[in-house]
Amino acid sequence: MYSEKITALIALDSATGFDPCLIPINLNGCNGNNRSTEQCRIDANDDLAAITSWLRVKGDNPKTYQAYQKELERLLLWAVIERSKAFSSLNTDDCRAYIDFIKQLQPDNSRWVSCVPTNKTHGHWKPFQYRVAKKTTDTPRVLSICSINYANTVISSCMDWLVKQNYLKYNSFSDITPIKAGTLTTQINQRLFTRHHIQLMLDYAQSLCDHTQPNYYAQLRVVFILKFAFNTGLRLHELVAANYGAIEALEDAEGEQYFLRVIGKNTKLRKTSLPTAFIEDIRNYRLALGLSPNLSQVPDTTPLINSLRKKTEQHLSPAALHKILADFFKRWHTHLIATDQPDNRLINKVQHASTHWLRHSYGSFLANDCQIPLAYIRDELGHASIATTSIYLNTDDKKRQQAVSAAFMVGAKTKK
Repeated sequence: MYSEKITALIALDSATGFDPCLIPINLNGCNGNNRSTEQCRIDANDDLAAITSWLRVKGDNPKTYQAYQKELERLLLWAVIERSKAFSSLNTDDCRAYIDFIKQLQPDNSRWVSCVPTNKTHGHWKPFQYRVAKKTTDTPRVLSICSINYANTVISSCMDWLVKQNYLKYNSFSDITPIKAGTLTTQINQRLFTRHHIQLMLDYAQSLCDHTQPNYYAQLRVVFILKFAFNTGLRLHELVAANYGAIEALEDAEGEQYFLRVIGKNTKLRKTSLPTAFIEDIRNYRLALGLSPNLSQVPDTTPLINSLRKKTEQHLSPAALHKILADFFKRWHTHLIATDQPDNRLINKVQHASTHWLRHSYGSFLANDCQIPLAYIRDELGHASIATTSIYLNTDDKKRQQAVSAAFMVGAKTKK
């Protein structure tokens, strides 16, 4: 019965989200307890219309729209099915209960969780999916701490906007405290490669480039992608969207300085630095492909990461880039296991690595190895707050550990 109920309620359309006709009238938000009595500034009589208005304003990027929609769909489903309340009737206690619910959600909860990919048009679809391969903890968790905080942020942002539009009286999520950043810092530090690991990665990728093999150009591209991702810290969709027309060259007495215009989250434009050494990597990659290394002569719409298959569509899709690097990490993982003296710590990292790890590696390298000011790194990565950037900084932890270790070494020498 549950699957039928949830399937009926979830009849979704990629453009409009929930079908309002499938939500009970008493739970659609027309008379929600938290509805504002002021003149509403948006054309929305019920919760679905209000949420859709927010999605259209905030979700210009299709991937962002999908991600935001998913979080609000989950909350709406939980409110209707578990709480028998409309979205606009949720109070602070309800919102705390929802965060506790997703925090404690386990893979064996077949009512809400699927352990295999499912489609919304099928009867076995569930709002949450558990991906076994990505779990590294002894206690499996459906959502990571980062994902839980992300859900909190998205829902709170939506409610904030709806308060400003006089749809809601107050934001019921405003007092829900995110999980401490210290835990996030630990997670980030586990999901990055050191500079030494990056060099090992590039050496292995380069060793696969054999000009006598039919996949030579594909392997060259993998090396270039790895360098591009680590040298810029771009997100997956930013990497595939980057083209030569977005490169800016500024010339002064010290020579040329290169930047890349990037459209990041919330369609926010930023300029990220292109290291001089990476500019040479771009030129060398073009030479290897038999193309001119003169960047100023390349058509503006030409993507930096080229497609090898489609002649009419030069850009890779984010999914295609994800698969390319996932295949590389899998191959590297197999290689590391087969070495004479396997590095088990690195092997474990590579087993769970993804494209986003290169972004984390970039941030950690600048913050810890190079001690670049956090404000600079924030602007390079496109973070809204320097607090987000600070999760990469662990220099103080290293110094503290070194000081404690040195103290015990002194103590050991005194005893002798």
